[in-house]
Amino acid sequence: TEYSVCAWIRPDRVDRWFAAILAKYEVFQYGPYAFALHYDRANAWISDGRAGYRDVNTRSAIGAARWTHVAFIGRGEEMRIYIDGELDVVGAGSPGLGDTRGTRGRQRSGPGGTDARRPR
Repeated sequence: TEYSVCAWIRPDRVDRWFAAILAKYEVFQYGPYAFALHYDRANAWISDGRAGYRDVNTRSAIGAARWTHVAFIGRGEEMRIYIDGELDVVGAGSPGLGDTRGTRGRQRSGPGGTDARRPR
């Protein structure tokens, strides 16, 4: 399974705990994925759909009030994060997005939730 998520970001400040760039959350605060700023570091967080996850933070800092291009690349068991076109970090894991047990499209079941909700 391969995926990429790229964005130009210009954070007004970099003192926030996991400020989402792009995320899909599920049960409570956890979900299948989040691409975020964790203070001044880019972070990729991927759930495996079974209460486990893998994540990686960049080594380089991202500055406030400055445009920065970030790219999150997943391939098999590897996650890479690029900052302004330069590879910053390689981390282990990319478990959730291609997992047949499914983290894509799944929502909390039971009262107030649905299973297998898909956009039309």
